[in-house]
Amino acid sequence: MTPLLPHLLDDAPLLDRVRKYGSSLQPGQTGSLTGVAGSLTSLLLTVLHRDSGRQCLVVTPAREQAIRAADDLSVLASGDQVRLFLGREETGAVLTERSRELNDVHTLRSLATGQTPFVVTHVQGLLYRLPVPQTVRTEALTLDVGSRAGFDATLRTLDKFRFDRMDIVEKPGEYAVRGGIVDVFPYV
Repeated sequence: MTPLLPHLLDDAPLLDRVRKYGSSLQPGQTGSLTGVAGSLTSLLLTVLHRDSGRQCLVVTPAREQAIRAADDLSVLASGDQVRLFLGREETGAVLTERSRELNDVHTLRSLATGQTPFVVTHVQGLLYRLPVPQTVRTEALTLDVGSRAGFDATLRTLDKFRFDRMDIVEKPGEYAVRGGIVDVFPYV
């Protein structure tokens, strides 16, 4: 933070009311900030996190707003404390497909483990089918092109990770077996 910002965070009457509201929330309880415009939302979220030390999941109505909120939070809270989850999208790209998938995996892991203070997404991002948080925290299956993995063990792992076995893979969380080939559509 810049030297002026801590002073502003400590001395604003509005922020005192936000602090009281934040301290009234129990762990796991949902809070909502409404009627707040622009970058002020990120400032208020920074205050809530700074005072509570709790992780904040920020959900915006639209993808573009999530990107802006993540940018604002990155300035106020430093970039390594903010993760942006966009999920799989049909159009538009902020990152390349592979980079976006890796970002989403890292974001899910940081959300599940509480490592990152702020995780930002949009309403559509909440609708993506994802693995159970405990699974993200403790386990992962990494298959690289050209690597060898046990066929039956891979199928058991996909079942354990709640993938659905289908005849044809069409959406995230599905896999299909064609002879000795396994087609997998990852969650992210």
